[in-house]
Amino acid sequence: MTFWTNLIFFTLIFGFLEILTNKYLIKYFRNPSTKEIDKLKISGLILNHYSYYYVIYTTIFYIILNPSEWSRDAIIIYFLFNLYVLFSWYYNNNKCFLTTWTNQMMGTDDDFGFRDPYDLLTDNYPETGDPDNLNLRDKVYYYYMYALLAILIYIIWQRI
Repeated sequence: MTFWTNLIFFTLIFGFLEILTNKYLIKYFRNPSTKEIDKLKISGLILNHYSYYYVIYTTIFYIILNPSEWSRDAIIIYFLFNLYVLFSWYYNNNKCFLTTWTNQMMGTDDDFGFRDPYDLLTDNYPETGDPDNLNLRDKVYYYYMYALLAILIYIIWQRI
């Protein structure tokens, strides 16, 4: 299977599992005052979030395992995308803007974090850390991004 096929399967499987099992989403969908268009918007946000998650955390392995399939320009775009994600977290109080937007639509606490596949499968509802005192989960995500960006700089440098 290719990157794109895996991306689609991952997004659909985990996105719909999130929509079907997240207690806050279920409450939101069952609320009679929730408009159908808002249900579609939040479903789209969830699906986008899982697709971005997949791209951020797995693309590097595709690049390393199949370097000939990835042009230097594609790797630069991937680098810039991840750099943007890192800056967007930093400038949004260490929160993803998609998570913040989803939480605002549902009316949930802003400290409720994105349920990654581990959290989804274990039915965990993570909290994000305070901007001045990150929790372990947030630190892992930040350190991963720093390492990812360093690896991508090395790969891009090798292709010059």
